[in-house]
Amino acid sequence: MPRTYPGPGGPLIARRYRRKRYYSTAQRILVHLATAEGSPRDETGNLTQEGIAATTLSARPTITKWLRVLERRGWVVRERARVPSCPLPRYVYRLQPAGRREAARIRERLASETVEVVAPAFGPVLLRVADIPALGSPPVDLTTVVSLVREGRVDLAHRPPGAERAGPLVWGESLRRVDRLYGREAELAVIDDWYASSSRVLLVTGLPGIGKSAVVAGWIQERRPPAHVFGFQVRRSSTPAAFLAELGDFLAALGRRSLAGYLSQGEPVDRALVGRLLSRDLARLRCLIVVESAEQASRDLLRFLRPLLVDLIPATRGKLVVVSRRATAWPASSSPEGLEARVLRLEGLGPKASIALLRSKGLGADEGTLDALVASTRGHPLLLHVVAQTGSAKAFVARRLFDTELWRIIGRQERRALEAASVLRRPAPARVLQAASGVRSVVIAGLAAKNLLEQTRAGGYVVHDLVRDVVIGRMTEREIQERHERVARVLLREGDVRDRWEGVYHLLAAGRSGETAAFLASEGAPLLDSVAAGEIGSLIRGMSLDGLDPASACTFSEILGDSLRIQGHLEPARFQYSHAMRRAETQGDRARVPRLLRKIASIERWQNRYPRALGHLVEARARLSELRDAQEQTEVLREMALVEEAIGEPGKAAGHLNEAIDLATEAADWSALCHALLALGNLEVQRGHRTPGLELCLEGLRIAERSGNGTQIARAHIVVGTALAEIGRLPESLEHYQQGHALSSRLGNLRLTAYAALNRTASLLNMERFEEAGQSLREAQASFGILEEKDTLGLLKTYEGQLEMGRGRWTRAIRAWEEGLVALREFGKPSDVAFVLKEVAGFCANHGDRERARMLIHEAKELAGAFGNMALISEVDAIADQVGPPLVSNRAD
Repeated sequence: MPRTYPGPGGPLIARRYRRKRYYSTAQRILVHLATAEGSPRDETGNLTQEGIAATTLSARPTITKWLRVLERRGWVVRERARVPSCPLPRYVYRLQPAGRREAARIRERLASETVEVVAPAFGPVLLRVADIPALGSPPVDLTTVVSLVREGRVDLAHRPPGAERAGPLVWGESLRRVDRLYGREAELAVIDDWYASSSRVLLVTGLPGIGKSAVVAGWIQERRPPAHVFGFQVRRSSTPAAFLAELGDFLAALGRRSLAGYLSQGEPVDRALVGRLLSRDLARLRCLIVVESAEQASRDLLRFLRPLLVDLIPATRGKLVVVSRRATAWPASSSPEGLEARVLRLEGLGPKASIALLRSKGLGADEGTLDALVASTRGHPLLLHVVAQTGSAKAFVARRLFDTELWRIIGRQERRALEAASVLRRPAPARVLQAASGVRSVVIAGLAAKNLLEQTRAGGYVVHDLVRDVVIGRMTEREIQERHERVARVLLREGDVRDRWEGVYHLLAAGRSGETAAFLASEGAPLLDSVAAGEIGSLIRGMSLDGLDPASACTFSEILGDSLRIQGHLEPARFQYSHAMRRAETQGDRARVPRLLRKIASIERWQNRYPRALGHLVEARARLSELRDAQEQTEVLREMALVEEAIGEPGKAAGHLNEAIDLATEAADWSALCHALLALGNLEVQRGHRTPGLELCLEGLRIAERSGNGTQIARAHIVVGTALAEIGRLPESLEHYQQGHALSSRLGNLRLTAYAALNRTASLLNMERFEEAGQSLREAQASFGILEEKDTLGLLKTYEGQLEMGRGRWTRAIRAWEEGLVALREFGKPSDVAFVLKEVAGFCANHGDRERARMLIHEAKELAGAFGNMALISEVDAIADQVGPPLVSNRAD
């Protein structure tokens, strides 16, 4: 038997043991449990020993051994739970607080470590481990990536079969887990008929607690429809941003990352663009969308969902189920012709089914008493569950059930757990309820057995609205705030951003505005991008900032401005930033003022008010001279360069970008350095300094690869390809375009994918590979058609003219060039217009159309001279020499 020695931070292992994986088995288990913990998928089966072994690509005995080790350390706990497709409860494993902290430490390490990735669509590239799951096709999770790392390398082209998901995806943290349905065979048959029919919308209505959500969830669980299921629970606080975030995560899990990538950019949300993205992603996807508690939808959410779903469902292969207490008309209020909606109204259970339910809950009574209870409850399932727990056979119990009897059948600890669950907006795992209420797990299980808490498919617990109303009604305002505060303390310590955002909500509900502002100012940066900012803004808009201290009011005003800017409300956002700046100056918060000035300047630039933007940036730079904030100085300089480039001052823009590069280098801010180098390189190429510009772009690519950021690498490849194409090294540029296109399309960044296709089309046209260019042109036109960038669509129209010329269709080429130039003169940048004019003039000169060429040359020379591009001016002069002077007429006047 070989000798053993203590491994680093682990148990005794063999002396001559050679680790086969880059990450140990214990690390892979912790990553897997942490990933599955906050997922809205139905992943209970992956928490068993067999599921963990299959997901981590390990043998069952190895997993059994390491789970025992982790249990002894207090990192995981074993508990009984229901597992789909298993008739009896199984042991599943979940993280303890110590294990959760260790898993968070490992995930932080994964966010910085880089490995070499090989995939079928692109060659070897260095990427951060945490970013690799977005590149998998079909999708791959973080646990599989960590398990596939060998000697610093991941080969996504040779994944084991177990690494891929089998069967349709069921997504939604609110979808109930149903053990058995009593007396609902007729309703299930109605849903079967609807699903098989041509109808696209089903409206399920009924009294509160009648079992609407349970019937829909039970049908999904039993019938297993051949479609991916997306469930969304509407709350009174639900916003369009929350719906889009959930839908984006669902589509990203299916490999369609355009919506999630668009939302992650933090730009103002264009709802028309979102509709076009969803139409494309759902076009060939069989999907079932379930919207629960639709009666609680706010007016803003209704205005968003109504046109989106009504227009989207008929145009795709999807179907929609709306669960509501009342037969609302919103699914069909503006329905196009042919969109047929069916209504399924649920009634109480029949006598036989009601008695069977009471018997299953252990109520021993004679037939007469049971008939009286069924008659008094009228077959209401929730009332029957609670009546069965009272142990009373009196018929009047149900009538005063939600007044006194509910509180009589539960103890003090169960009341505390119900109070904590009643203030939660989302389903919460048992550990959160235990920590927030101070009870043991057996209390949570007991409430679930009494049907006072319902367990979802994702493992969370939720309280029914009827029970919530009763519990909240018996609590004082002070008690409600105390429960919110206890829940907030638990959620703010969670690792998932969504859980911490819920903690912010509960902290605000507890009346702790000062603590909320301090948390957001210090640790809330991840909460302020895209969706979370919109969610926080929806809460802050209802607050009164007058009674707050100046620092908190200033923080909330800035966050509200961020929320409005992301949602596209630029003028209200600018007002909030100005209000926050005045408060910051009043309280002497000098560090905040330059950031607010930069944000105001960016809004002015978006609205083409360049002098105002430049004035704000000059003031921000002057204030920063008194502070030592290199990061903010870099951002201000980059914003100034963008404004100066837009107003036609490339020399000043280049100088400010050089300063930004120096500051980013001193601060070792690789992201800012990469952005500045690529922007400066692209600017130098446009000014005609092509070789120095190419060197800057290649340096930006090298730094992007060092950082391991996939988005930056894709952008750098596209910019380098553009510089190479300007020099004339077309085959090399094509390689960089293809690499950038593959990375950006896997990451779901539609804008980068579109620009890669655009530039690849230009290189293919110049290489006279017209068949490939036609395919690439159609892809670019489809992408920019979604983005609706009119200047780029005009540029693509000129590419279409070059393609028609290459195919020998000169008349069509002339028509396409004229249409493209009209759009470019109206919406395009002067540099783009000048370049296109030069290219079209050259084509006309070669074809013998000298008069048209002379007109285009004259216009191109004026624009190139105004922009200061000497290389472009020399190329225009060469074409002018080829065309010659205009013919002089000999006719006397």
